[in-house]
Amino acid sequence: MKRAAALLFLLAACTGPVREPGARPEAPPLGAALPAGGTAWSNAGLAEVFGALTFELEWGASRAGLVRLPEPVTVALDGPGAAAYAGFLRQYLGYLADGTGIAIAPGGAANLHVRLVEGRAFAQALRGAACVVTPGDRGWAAFRRDGAALSGAAMAEVDTLEAATIFIPADAPPHLIRACLIEEIAQALGPANDLSGLGPSIFNDDAAHLWPTAVDLMMLRVLYAHELRPGMGRAEAEAAARVALDRLNPAGRAAPALPFVPDAALGDWRTMAGRVHERDLPPARRIERARAALRLAEARAPGSPQASRSRTALGRALIAAHPAEAAEALAGARALCAAVHGAQDIRVARLRVDEGAARLAAGDPAGALAATDAAEGPLAAHAQDERLAALYAVRARAYRATGEHARAEATHRLAAAWGAYALGADEGPAPGP
Repeated sequence: MKRAAALLFLLAACTGPVREPGARPEAPPLGAALPAGGTAWSNAGLAEVFGALTFELEWGASRAGLVRLPEPVTVALDGPGAAAYAGFLRQYLGYLADGTGIAIAPGGAANLHVRLVEGRAFAQALRGAACVVTPGDRGWAAFRRDGAALSGAAMAEVDTLEAATIFIPADAPPHLIRACLIEEIAQALGPANDLSGLGPSIFNDDAAHLWPTAVDLMMLRVLYAHELRPGMGRAEAEAAARVALDRLNPAGRAAPALPFVPDAALGDWRTMAGRVHERDLPPARRIERARAALRLAEARAPGSPQASRSRTALGRALIAAHPAEAAEALAGARALCAAVHGAQDIRVARLRVDEGAARLAAGDPAGALAATDAAEGPLAAHAQDERLAALYAVRARAYRATGEHARAEATHRLAAAWGAYALGADEGPAPGP
């Protein structure tokens, strides 16, 4: 979920000292599934998705015209701890350039600025957010004084995007800083929306896909195609996108439509689903809200991505107070997720980690090992470092509980290494989710 009325990537921001990431552990298959997803979908459907991504905003506003950053896009990263992410940024920008054809690279004379800022000030200004993108070359102090920028209205009203700035709290865990770099740079290029009903995409605020998928790369390729021009209205832009897609994605001329259920079809579901994740909610209240969102999703759109997401949210909400019930709910969520998104979708592997944590908390270490048995490969293939850390932590504790002490120790070392890379070099092993 993202906070209403702003382009915010919701994962709770933390305050404290800057955390240096540990070295990335060796994992030969790491990133093997990137780019994930496919583009063998109808170009007509993809053009409609393109319009929703570039013209609509998640809180209901819309843009009058198409916007994109001018090429070449030069990205500068500064602020406390920035040097620790320079290599990752360079790698990611290369991935974007290769996958989209956009001229984007790191450099000094930038039109896209990424600024790491003091975490406590960020949390005070943007409660509940992890990062934010705003138009223009902005300093942090000026941004905090600008009500339109803080509310997100500036991104909704912009008609010419000459430059953009991304703010990230410097004390966030390394995996969140990397996630913010990935998603917010992609959105700063022009897409403004998050679509809960769009499965194979980072432009979906369930944060399941961490790297731009093949669908996302195609959306960005179309945005910067010569058929598209800044200032186009939506109808004209969607027609031009269809022409560009026929050229760039010939397999989509006669292909099935990309499954997509607009949130608008579910009434108040988006608002209700967002309220499940509000900070500091008592477990009982979180469960109550999750059940209400699930009822609405299943009534309006059974078998939809939103129904799958709601069932997942309910299972996770149950873990703290009712771990045995949570385990069964998460097993059901995993089955629904596989039916909605496909058995190979990364969400299925992520749910295995959640279910394993719930079974471990319920006193069933053997069940935890069984639930998580098939998760390692997909998580590594999708470069999900924080989920790998959580997976190994759950499995290490389960091995210890079943008396397999040698395996527990080896798995604990993996948890510590991935925990340092995901959470910070001084954090130690990742806890279960």
